[in-house]
Amino acid sequence: MTSASENPETPSTGKKTDETWKEKAQREKERLADSPRTEREHRLPPASFLGIVEELSVRAMLALGQLRNPATGEVYLDLEAAKYAVDLLGVLEQKTTGQLDAVEQRALGDALHTLRLLFVQVSRNPPAVDAYGQVVEPGAEMMEEEGTEPGPEGRGPKIIL
Repeated sequence: MTSASENPETPSTGKKTDETWKEKAQREKERLADSPRTEREHRLPPASFLGIVEELSVRAMLALGQLRNPATGEVYLDLEAAKYAVDLLGVLEQKTTGQLDAVEQRALGDALHTLRLLFVQVSRNPPAVDAYGQVVEPGAEMMEEEGTEPGPEGRGPKIIL
């Protein structure tokens, strides 16, 4: 026969464990409710000039169909939005002349050079578009001939010119 202190399944031990677990869960819930914004802020890098350059560069890359939208998973081409983002970087370059350190100046110059070349390349050679406004993927003609329709994941970027 075992005593109550040896048996881990006694009501007193089980109750204490349950209360401790509940207390921990309640404390965690209260902590999260008190500071959801603070936790989000910890995931973001500190604000900086390079952050501005990166943010505008990512916007341009999204609009040029080079990146998938993380929220929707879609790829699209919006030349007007791409031009605007690149133009904003150009204004930033003009307004900060002589005010940047070497790393900042190089990052901005490299981003502008790359994005301008990419913009010209994409705008001069826009991809073929199907009836859905999606880029025709290589091999899509064969699928149409076989009578199969590509799924949503098989379609390319949406074009907005």
